[in-house]
Amino acid sequence: MLFQLFSEANDAMQHNRLSDTTHHTREDWIERFWTSGVLADRERLAHAIDCVWYLQDDQHGKPLPKSLEVANILLGLQVDQETLLAALLSDYRLINKVDLVIIRKEYSPSVARLVESVQQLHTFVNCNFHEDGTVLPVQAESLRRMLLAIVTDVRAVLIKLAWRLQHLRILSDYQGSARRNIAQEALDVFTPLANRLGVSQLKWEMEDLAFRYLEPEAYKTIAKQLQSTRRERENYVDQFVSTLQDLADTHQIPAKVYGRPKHIYSIWKKMKWKNLRLNQLYDLRAVRVIVDDVEACYRLLGLVHARWVSIPSEF
Repeated sequence: MLFQLFSEANDAMQHNRLSDTTHHTREDWIERFWTSGVLADRERLAHAIDCVWYLQDDQHGKPLPKSLEVANILLGLQVDQETLLAALLSDYRLINKVDLVIIRKEYSPSVARLVESVQQLHTFVNCNFHEDGTVLPVQAESLRRMLLAIVTDVRAVLIKLAWRLQHLRILSDYQGSARRNIAQEALDVFTPLANRLGVSQLKWEMEDLAFRYLEPEAYKTIAKQLQSTRRERENYVDQFVSTLQDLADTHQIPAKVYGRPKHIYSIWKKMKWKNLRLNQLYDLRAVRVIVDDVEACYRLLGLVHARWVSIPSEF
């Protein structure tokens, strides 16, 4: 077991397993996205949802992500009301159909600016792929820098990441090179960007979904081996989190402890890097502890080492 102790005061972002929204009605979506409690925002949400409610897929039958699902992803990140509105109005199918002047007037100038930035990001990324199918590292880093540089509000990048995640969620509807290119671009450009912004749950889900289509056999092999022990691993993590939280509380160290089984792509990378089989890996589970300062970090780390035997080669 590896221990990751970070002295960041506010990093409580965890993966959120959202409920099934397949049968949500218009009213369900309005109530779901109305987070501010301001009546005027509820009316604006209703109008935004009406704008996308009856939109059809691409005229050539090309499946497209839906902004309702994109906003639902962002809801799990606890974004503000403006971000949810902008996500709804940045639907691919609304480009050239809803004027930014109207958005500025009926919603707000800041929502309009966000929508404009996301629309720019929609049309910005155009990767050239290497002979092995990957994006050239220099180009990938250049794209990430430009994506951050062309927007003045980082919320626009967050919305774009949610769009890319939803694109990956429907990737089974795509075929051939289109499917592979979308997955590769996500892995080489967007997951490092999510990591840079500290949005871990978007990062790991994008990595797993992209890996599923880029290396389907490796994905299936690891998933099958993990399936029989998944519940056991989750129960173990929950138990350990409780034990470590009690340890911190007993010694009056303010701390928040989180844990999860590691995801498939990170396991595969570790297997490749160390040239090991799955049953030879120590760290199929990860624990994160958030404390107030460096002193608290080392105090708790000392307690951890006193209670559990560390593995020097893994520390």
